[in-house]
Amino acid sequence: MVNGMRPVLGWHLDLSSRPQIVAAGIGRHPPGVASFRVAAWSIHYYFYSARLDLDGVPIQLHPHSIGLTPPGVTGTYEFPPETLHYYIHFKTEHHESDNDSHDDEDESSRRFALNALTEPADEDARWFRREFERIIHHYAEVPDYADIVLWRLLMELALHYPLNFPVKEKKDHRVSRALKFIEMSLGLDVRVSDVSREVGLSSVHLNRLMKAELGLTCKQYILKRKLELARRLLLGTALPVKDVAQHCGFSNLILFNRRIRQAFGVSPRRFRKLIQSGDIHLLRPIQPLLLSENEK
Repeated sequence: MVNGMRPVLGWHLDLSSRPQIVAAGIGRHPPGVASFRVAAWSIHYYFYSARLDLDGVPIQLHPHSIGLTPPGVTGTYEFPPETLHYYIHFKTEHHESDNDSHDDEDESSRRFALNALTEPADEDARWFRREFERIIHHYAEVPDYADIVLWRLLMELALHYPLNFPVKEKKDHRVSRALKFIEMSLGLDVRVSDVSREVGLSSVHLNRLMKAELGLTCKQYILKRKLELARRLLLGTALPVKDVAQHCGFSNLILFNRRIRQAFGVSPRRFRKLIQSGDIHLLRPIQPLLLSENEK
């Protein structure tokens, strides 16, 4: 156990400086039980289902899930017959103390809370997989570049799937249909009534199902996904802010700017300046947006 913390929820990771990769590659294991104790941070991209115990806390792995483990943790895998995963072991500037308690507000502002296990949405999972492969490919010959890619991957994970993001479970098929429809409609002015019509439910019933499974109403989930798309476009493209807004289904630029500021604490232009200056650690995860059902 790290500093008395049980890894039920996740870990604090300092991202104020570039991590340093110490090993990266493709892992395969024979079926059976194996124990380990990690000496550095490790992050894995899994292609199989298995049981993992971290300091006695059971975690169920699924294909395309991402596991993050800090140094000092003892774990046990129960490997199935077919195992394949990508792994990256790395150190940070605050390697030994990322999960210590800090009273210094400036210090804690550079630390992000990440889940021990994240199950990203399908499109995001493909992106994370490509980044893992990019790191593994370049690690041996261009380690500095691999470190930078890992830094961005970890920041993306922290901002996109912060601690307490709901772990994906087997959903009601109507909720699954609703989520797929929302993903296909992020560039449009999609409304709750559009989604409920698509899945054949009343808006009240749909909200009840989504709230039970995701912790968010349909409107809140739509806004969250639009903001996540906006963050990715601001981070990875040079599109003008007004074009980013349109790609995310916002016809009103003032409303878009307000939503970005509510979610990330800065304006879209300030967001980009922080990225360009290397101050990405100052960005915060998406904040909960408790919208009234009448709010536009």
